[in-house]
Amino acid sequence: MKPRITILIGTITVLGALAISIRVAAQDQPRHMEGYAPYAVISLGTLGGDSSEAFSINNRGWVAGVSNLGGNQNEHAFLWRRGVMTDLGTLGGLNSGVLSAHAKNDWGLIAGAAEPSTQDPFEENFCGFGTNAVCLGFRWQNGVMTQLPTLGGNNGWAFGVNNRGQVVGTAENATQDPNCIAPQVFDWEAVIWGPEKAEIHALPPVPGDSVAAAIAINDKGQAVGTSGFCATPGDGEPGVHAVLWQNGTLWQGGVARDLNALIPPGSMSLIYASDISSRGEIVGQAFDQSTGDTPTFLAIQEGARQGAKAVSVQLRRSLCPTTFASRFSGESASGFSVLARRRRNDG
Repeated sequence: MKPRITILIGTITVLGALAISIRVAAQDQPRHMEGYAPYAVISLGTLGGDSSEAFSINNRGWVAGVSNLGGNQNEHAFLWRRGVMTDLGTLGGLNSGVLSAHAKNDWGLIAGAAEPSTQDPFEENFCGFGTNAVCLGFRWQNGVMTQLPTLGGNNGWAFGVNNRGQVVGTAENATQDPNCIAPQVFDWEAVIWGPEKAEIHALPPVPGDSVAAAIAINDKGQAVGTSGFCATPGDGEPGVHAVLWQNGTLWQGGVARDLNALIPPGSMSLIYASDISSRGEIVGQAFDQSTGDTPTFLAIQEGARQGAKAVSVQLRRSLCPTTFASRFSGESASGFSVLARRRRNDG
């Protein structure tokens, strides 16, 4: 995991920026809130601990996320519906979580990551829970949590679902990669599980990359995510290429489409794609190698260009001043920034 001081400095920086923006917003509220109906804010509570965080809401008003348990030493995924917070449990271990905005569909299917009772012999801390237990993707529906298979490795993580019952995420294979950044040992691939419960399809990384993860999938079966070098997904910052996998209903012959190949060349690189709409609009994060800035992007398909789809990319500067320069200079940055999180109070 990242050193505690690095996390602390980043947190202080972001909270300071948020405090300033909140004060400005409060002062400006009468003007910029004109024409908006007021909101009622509901506290969803916790599973007994001091904090909880909601990541996803569907069209039925069901909310999913992660909450500390009593004592704040462990955390579980939860589902909140009709005023009741339900503990989704684990796969037999201590921790679980729903950690993505795309982790639930309108039919009550929820995806996330959970620990079984098995310890990881390689202590990779794959999901960042800090216990060195194995961590696996799960699908939960109608009160039942089901473990999702890997590609031969120990760990996996499910991030997104669609209304067709497909789940996307990442799963380790059996390749021990000497280029992995410790504590990671095995390569991992983007995957689509389902719609059958035991069904798994590997989605390869961009040629030249060693790992990939699918973050979201729309109802057409188009999946997006990131591709890059081998590090621990739960620890930090991601790959190098924003990726689209598609082919009508699933993916283009199992080939990863690097979104950077669909935009004009320049200093801006699209490093991960975090969501895709039913119209094929893609959002995610970019990296400007000339400045170190990490703006968000919106990619909108415009038409055909030399046999590929041309896209128009709109950029917005990110509030968070995180730099991804270390990824391109070869220093040890690891994992996924879109996934980086530590909710539990480690004391």
